[in-house]
Amino acid sequence: MCRRLRFVRPLALTLMLALGSTSVCASGAFAQSAAAQFAADSSRLEDDVTAAQNAWEEQRRLYQTLLAASQALEAGLDDPDATSRSLRTLEDRYAAALEAAFRQARVTSDSRRRVYDAMDRLAAAGRRVEQEKRQAFDVPIPAGLWRIDLPDGSIVGLMRLTANGTLVSGDYRLSNGRSGSLSGAYSGGRLELVRVDSQSGLDASLTATVDAARGTLSGSWQRTELASGGPAMGRWSGVRLGPGDEVPDLDAD
Repeated sequence: MCRRLRFVRPLALTLMLALGSTSVCASGAFAQSAAAQFAADSSRLEDDVTAAQNAWEEQRRLYQTLLAASQALEAGLDDPDATSRSLRTLEDRYAAALEAAFRQARVTSDSRRRVYDAMDRLAAAGRRVEQEKRQAFDVPIPAGLWRIDLPDGSIVGLMRLTANGTLVSGDYRLSNGRSGSLSGAYSGGRLELVRVDSQSGLDASLTATVDAARGTLSGSWQRTELASGGPAMGRWSGVRLGPGDEVPDLDAD
């Protein structure tokens, strides 16, 4: 049992990395509720595994105590000089060890069952993560999660859009630490957005031509607040991400 339980921790970690490979950091604008539940269930599984291991170690200790009491009683019964008093003492020790081992065996079995239940919850949470991913990515253009590139400043970022008819809204995060909201319109393959930065406010307008078949966009941006310094305009492009695509780790930049 102890050896088998040791494989549960790597299993939970592997599941978390695999299922969370396309989710965005929970501290960012695109936190995933199902991914957060998966992490919580994984943590509970860790606790249940530790408790089961401790219970198994206690059971092994009590088994050794029971074995010693059994051997002592057997030796006493074989001793022709043993008294009834000494035999009763050995019998009481054996009975106490047997009862303790039996009680602990039930505790250990229950703790293992809690591990099995926790593994089921973790698997269910993983399925919910995958379902949320499919729902998040299975949306019509231009909605969805986009990786964006601003080559003029060597900046990459993430942009998540939602669409309601021709109206578009969303938010973004860039590798230079900037983030904020987006709003605009999409019609006839042309996307027009206004960017509101969380620090500087309304700071740029963006336009792009969207290739729905390829899931790409390409266009230009123009700064509305020229006093902030930096380039006044430039190019930008984007690729819409799918469930199996790698998401840029913006916190690492």
